[in-house]
Amino acid sequence: MKVKHKAGTRSSWKEMDLESRLAVKLSEGFVRDKRSVIINGKSFNHCMLVIHYGNNILTTQIEIIDCTGLTIAFFSEGFFYDVITKNRVELI
Repeated sequence: MKVKHKAGTRSSWKEMDLESRLAVKLSEGFVRDKRSVIINGKSFNHCMLVIHYGNNILTTQIEIIDCTGLTIAFFSEGFFYDVITKNRVELI
């Protein structure tokens, strides 16, 4: 899966706290060599991980968007969740 880094409340990796950096690294590791997300049995292909840098974990956004740019999953507490049902998603 492609990964895109964007400036949020911070503009670089160096400005983030340790907890935010660890969350970013963990989420990047989860999507490495993955191409799709399965949510409620439906497969979303050609997704992208988008990371908005924040100064702490509360202002750092980690999300998966589909090919149309719609956010379909977010990263929280070590897992990716569907934005509608809040159920964990499967990465393939």
